[in-house]
Amino acid sequence: MNEIGKRIRYLRIARDMTQAGLAEKVSPLTTKQHIWNWEHGKIPNEVSMQRIADALGSTPAYIRYGVKGVQENGEGTDVGRGAGVT
Repeated sequence: MNEIGKRIRYLRIARDMTQAGLAEKVSPLTTKQHIWNWEHGKIPNEVSMQRIADALGSTPAYIRYGVKGVQENGEGTDVGRGAGVT
């Protein structure tokens, strides 16, 4: 499991979501197998990354880099969105 996968899994569990539940929130075409793949090393594309972040109440920057408070362009933000984000 890579760091991106760990963060996706951490956020999903912190929000008491199953892989199937997250898949439903990400897209009608996303399956729990996609979520499993992302949690175990496959890197989501840009569109999927944004949808995952939205579904988890986070940001792509946090999921990619583990950095709270940094937008994609490097500017600060208040990323403390949602429960369990530390």
